[in-house]
Amino acid sequence: MNRQEKTRKVVETAKKYLEVPYKRNAKFYEAPHFFNCSTFTRFVYEKIGKDLPKKAITQSMQGRKVKAKNIKIGDLVFIRGNRGYYNSQFPDGIGHVGIYVGENKIISARGRYKKVTEEKLKNYLKKEQFRVIKRFL
Repeated sequence: MNRQEKTRKVVETAKKYLEVPYKRNAKFYEAPHFFNCSTFTRFVYEKIGKDLPKKAITQSMQGRKVKAKNIKIGDLVFIRGNRGYYNSQFPDGIGHVGIYVGENKIISARGRYKKVTEEKLKNYLKKEQFRVIKRFL
């Protein structure tokens, strides 16, 4: 699969699971019936043969760092979230991850909405919450 095919598959898969219920601490084996943010990104990327770590913070430590102005479809966008996980690279915490699907939209499994949803990138990227964008494709 080339990058363009992988990108298309990531968006197609993410959109297929819109409205699936959110479950805090959802396990990978519970997908596609329940997701939390990191099981969702892991599940979607698994469909293109890419293994991602279990937690959002460990996902954020892999991939290639991208500036917001250079965001591309399929990039993972990490924010602080309500419950953060901390390490020396992200002392302010990583609490959530979503997939950029183009047209200034993010798809993620959020506890706030209790399901997988699509939302505007500007609403997702509140300055005080934004941490990093990573590219895996």
